[in-house]
Amino acid sequence: MFDMNMNILKQEYEEYYNIVMKKNGINNHNFELVVSKDHSINLQIKKDDKEVFLHSSFSVENEANRWISNIDKEKDTYIIFGAGFFYHIKKLLEIMPRENKTFIIVEKNIDIFIAALENVDVAQCLKDLRVILIISDDPDEISQNIFHIMKRKGIKSLEICTLMSYQQLYKEWLEEVYTAIVQMVQLFGMNIATELYFSEEWMFNQFQNIKSFNIDSLPLESFLGEFENIPAIIVGAGPSLDKQLETLKKLNNKAIIFAAGSSINILEKNGITPHFEVAVDGGITEAKIIENIRNMKTILLFLSTVHHEAVKKYKGRKMWFRGNNYSVIDYFEKFVGSDSSRIELGPSCVNIAVDIAEKFGCYPIVLIGQDMAYTNKKLYAQGPDHNLSLEDEKRKKVLATDIYGNDVYTLNSFIGIKEFFDMYVRVNQLQDRIVNCTEGGLGINNVKNKEFIEVMNELEMINFDVNEYIDNLYIRNNEKTSNEMSKKTIDFIETIKKLIKGIEKESIERVNKVTDILNGFDDLSFVQIQECVKEVTELTEYIEENQLHKEAMKFSTAAYSLAIKNGIHKELESIKDLRSKYRLLLEGLQKEYVFYEQLLQTMNNSINY
Repeated sequence: MFDMNMNILKQEYEEYYNIVMKKNGINNHNFELVVSKDHSINLQIKKDDKEVFLHSSFSVENEANRWISNIDKEKDTYIIFGAGFFYHIKKLLEIMPRENKTFIIVEKNIDIFIAALENVDVAQCLKDLRVILIISDDPDEISQNIFHIMKRKGIKSLEICTLMSYQQLYKEWLEEVYTAIVQMVQLFGMNIATELYFSEEWMFNQFQNIKSFNIDSLPLESFLGEFENIPAIIVGAGPSLDKQLETLKKLNNKAIIFAAGSSINILEKNGITPHFEVAVDGGITEAKIIENIRNMKTILLFLSTVHHEAVKKYKGRKMWFRGNNYSVIDYFEKFVGSDSSRIELGPSCVNIAVDIAEKFGCYPIVLIGQDMAYTNKKLYAQGPDHNLSLEDEKRKKVLATDIYGNDVYTLNSFIGIKEFFDMYVRVNQLQDRIVNCTEGGLGINNVKNKEFIEVMNELEMINFDVNEYIDNLYIRNNEKTSNEMSKKTIDFIETIKKLIKGIEKESIERVNKVTDILNGFDDLSFVQIQECVKEVTELTEYIEENQLHKEAMKFSTAAYSLAIKNGIHKELESIKDLRSKYRLLLEGLQKEYVFYEQLLQTMNNSINY
């Protein structure tokens, strides 16, 4: 039994297979293998002074049926806490449809999982394409994994289910995990809204920027790990930056400086040249920020979706990086044969700059200008484009508490940035690696607040010239980025052009057919409508066989499709008439197909721009 299960585990979840192999059996004196009255193998677990059965000590099947009867069968995604011996999972998989369902199974206890492998046939559950297994006792790791699954699969409705024995065994842990998941779902909703709003702009930017990849810009990957234990200063544009500038001017080869977004214009105005400028915004404002840079010694680190004019206008050295969301860049890297690390994307440029510094190997990572609040009633440090005050701001303000315990006004968007930082530090255990020297604003949970001048005095001079080191590192990696890689980038662009031609006619035809059905809906019989829908389905199947759809369009349109389906799902519940339901579904398809066509044309326009 164990060998059979392990063979499947190795095929489907090699990471967990390796963990089980290293564990070399169960070493838990609180476990006792028993048999339920219906002859099912069971586990009796000692917790404190009580004995808890993993499954029913009477009838495992009856317990599984009762558990399933409380589950809403209309959801598309289920997070199940407690794999146990998989009895309830098997039953659930039997009765649920094989299409459009996802079961995320979270097992906290590796020993319980090993006991299942040793005693129960779980092979079919592990092989089931609807099942995604997570083995972890870390609430943040679990919520992060679920977040990425939701992003990738496009989830419209969710239910959390828990094996009954786990409510007794792990009550406090479950509460902690539920809280982490709620925070994650809120963040997921915020990211979906952002993607919907910027999807066309990002698509255009990505294909414009890809044209420079490996040609006049290097992959950031070549710098990761090259700054081990070198201090980094991350500069935001918050109002507290004003009082840090004089200290920053006296840095004198003690650290590398990352300017985040518009802070570079403030630094240059004060005679400070950062080593790196991190640019991530897809809007035209980012291009204006970059256009105002005067010193070309700074290396521009740009996200693939940054505004294309920012990349074109900057004449200094450039390096590109990918985010941890699925994008066209995944397809690009697969095509050219590279696999660069993913930078964690947060709601602000500073969030992202911190993750880059962390992956560079920098220590400590010092934050300045990261107020996330109206310190001294100002929104930004003094600069050419930063004169907004509390009175000027029209958005709804929220009263919060700053690092000194004083009342301070902030925005919900800033609170989102702070909450991301809180989670990022906790998940990556960076509380001893990051120091907040902003000296104002909201602060970050578990991160020490210190005076900037104190930290600068503690830092020692780096025993080599930092600027020279960066220059040599860039030259060395520029030589490595061969003509072959440049050619592959050009080949990718040409391949995309051909793939677009392969489906652009069908995409337009699909939109027109659905529109025609809706325009003549009242005059068409139900049979005629079904025939027309069949033609649309055939066009969709053709489009979805195209490599461009599989590798790019499918994921680029996922957020919009999710939003449409979610809205329709809510409306369908109140409609009884079958014909009216059909109209509503067609209206949803029309919106999806129009959006798909717009995004395809955006891609085409960008490629040929």
